Amino acid sequence: MGNYLIIEIEDAKSIKPIKTYLESINGLNKQKKISRTDTSTRIFTYLTDINDLPHELKQSIASINEYNEDFKETSNNNSNGLVSSIIEFFNKNNLHVQEDKLIEHIPKKWSIYPPMILFNYNSFDNEIWHNVDFNALFEYIRNKKLFGSEITHFAVNQPIIKTNNEMRKPVNLIPLYGDFGPDNKCDSIPTQEDFSSAFWCTVIQNGIFQTWCPKYTMFSRGNIKEKARILSTYKNLNNSIVFDLYCGIGYFSLSYLKNGATLFCWELNPWSIEGFRRSINGKYKYRIVQKDDENFNYEIYQEDIKKGVRVFLFVESNENVTRRLTTFPSNSLNISHINLGLLPTSYNSWLLTRKILQEYRQKSVESTLIHIHENYHIDEIQKLIEFIKSEYGVSNDDQIKGINKIKSYAPDIWHLVIDLQY
Repeated sequence: MGNYLIIEIEDAKSIKPIKTYLESINGLNKQKKISRTDTSTRIFTYLTDINDLPHELKQSIASINEYNEDFKETSNNNSNGLVSSIIEFFNKNNLHVQEDKLIEHIPKKWSIYPPMILFNYNSFDNEIWHNVDFNALFEYIRNKKLFGSEITHFAVNQPIIKTNNEMRKPVNLIPLYGDFGPDNKCDSIPTQEDFSSAFWCTVIQNGIFQTWCPKYTMFSRGNIKEKARILSTYKNLNNSIVFDLYCGIGYFSLSYLKNGATLFCWELNPWSIEGFRRSINGKYKYRIVQKDDENFNYEIYQEDIKKGVRVFLFVESNENVTRRLTTFPSNSLNISHINLGLLPTSYNSWLLTRKILQEYRQKSVESTLIHIHENYHIDEIQKLIEFIKSEYGVSNDDQIKGINKIKSYAPDIWHLVIDLQY
């Protein structure tokens, strides 16, 4: 869960400059209104560190508090408003359900990903919903503006099932209301027209703007803990390179980027890359290398770096990493981190990781941190550690720099990130 900052300002002249600056960095929480007391003004932000504000603006702040905004649960007003609105809809449409039973099965929690509300799985599984026209129901609710005028879409997030889903597509998103974009685009190469006509969501976590197309890419709010750890732990990455071999929409890559790194990112799903691009467009210079593009080489890379390019996005399998680096001289890259963010296991990339470091890491770089994501039973963590050490040829326990529990994936199964110094 993410903790964000509430700032209180006593000098009324400082309100507008701070609000304008927060809007310019997507750091203003517009879901929560600016409130005023007799002595101060409270502004809800998406900042996690007050140092994200320029010094001259920080001088105007009277006090700082925290609030939790990662999982935006309903307030009592919204929850009660939803209950009363659904009861009204049932009565108007002669849907005869005992009121206390209806209230029992109306969802009480949901996530807000502007402009979408995503309900928990099983929210509408009870038989009372079987004959309900959800399009009409949520049209009615939207017109009530219970969640503000910016909310235009409603959906249910079903549990992730075990499947061969290497593109990490959201196979269990169930749209309830709104146009979620073009159909049947998962198995074909999307065009710019497809991207333009698709439905996109946004969220800000740890002050970082992220965007994705819920119909064709997944988003996990539970990863916020690992993102925050990266931001707070691995600072001052200027002039270093981070490889992310399963970047998705930039879940973890964007944290390294904010801390100064240059990124080399691989991702199979073009929809995820487009979401990544939208998140950085206008903020960072980037190059996108398509699967069939053979023009990328070391000379182009050097020219791009001189122009200020910070992100290299490869729309292809990470099996192509060594092919992309063929023209790069040995020991030419200052590699500080490699992220292996594939679940349930990133094992297929371990050998590739070693090859990248052995052939392309600068000799002046003493070590690189490899972040190995795995789903593993809580009682077998030590077994996993020993397996990692064996596969990487590591004998020193001190090279295991961290064992991080991110979130529970199933009973006693945890999403772990093992930090290996290699």
